[in-house]
Order: sequence, then C-alpha cells, then structure tokens
Amino acid sequence: MNDPELAEISKCSELLEGRRYNLSWGIQSKDWMLEKMEFQLDPDSGVKITDSIPNTLGLKIVSEKLKLILEETALNIEFFEVDIRDAKGKLVESTYYIANLLDVVECMDLKKSRYKRSILKESHMGRIDYLAIREKAIEEKISIFRLAEMPRLHILSEKLGIKIKRLEGCTGMDFIGVEDFSSVTYFL
Repeated sequence: MNDPELAEISKCSELLEGRRYNLSWGIQSKDWMLEKMEFQLDPDSGVKITDSIPNTLGLKIVSEKLKLILEETALNIEFFEVDIRDAKGKLVESTYYIANLLDVVECMDLKKSRYKRSILKESHMGRIDYLAIREKAIEEKISIFRLAEMPRLHILSEKLGIKIKRLEGCTGMDFIGVEDFSSVTYFL
C-alpha cells in the first residue's frame, strides 16, 4: 500500500529491539511482552491514521475495531496494547494493538509455486514469485493464518477479507487474491 496520505511507522520501540522477529514470525510473546510500547508516526509520511497502520517493522498494528473482528475469527492470536504518537509527539486518542497471529499453516504447493528459498533458513522462502496453495492442508475453521513457508505473510479467507474491508469498512490494508499474488520478497 503506497498511499502518500497514510501515516506510517518506521522506527521500532526500544523495548522491541532484538525481539521484533518474534512478532513478525508468529512466535508466542506474552511471557516477555510485559510493558506497553510506544510508537511514533513518521513525520515524513502522511497524516491519515488507518485501522492497520503501515510500518517497515513487519508488525501488524491494528485499531480496536480491527482487533474485535480478528478476535471473532482468529483461533490463536495475541494482542498487545500500544501507544501511538502522531508526528508532532501528541498521543493518538484511538487504541491500537500489535496483533501477533500464532496460527501457522504449511500449505504452499511447492510444485506449482515459483520461489527461492531463504539462504538463512532452508524451510522458509526468501522470495515468492507465484504462490499456489494446497487448500486441503488448511482446516476449514481457520480463516486467517501465517504461511509457514514465509511467516511474515498472512493468508485470510475471502469471506474474512470482505468482512474487514467492505462490511466493517476497515482501512489501511490491501488484500490480494492468491491467483494474483506475485513477486514478494522478504529478507529473513
């Protein structure tokens, strides 16, 4: 999502340094995530604050509204309340959370997908050029999960995507159909 009007976060809270990967890879974090963290919106970004705040940290920072939807549908997810300050340092009135999705499903069809493996971890992908999913590997009750082969990538059902964007009007995220998914790179 490259909308210049959107506020975004580009600096990590000092409390997260060295542990941020836990939250971007879906590693349970409730035992060490004890203090409320604070993030400041980037002064070089836009000013429109959305339900999912874009960031360069690999985190899902979500509004109370989006949190409630995810709580209804995600089977295994942690939420950690955070404070958000605007670009001038003023505390944003709305409540935000880091959402740490813990459901991870190994469902990438390696024969049909086009990808390059991570040089750091053989079981993970460093780049996916075309994603094919083995739908039978996904339990019917799961509507949102992390792709085991690339844990930073969240996959959700079309029904949940429609609920989030159209029915509830949540902002700040783009949903891409698996058939249209191409050329995503993550450095692990």
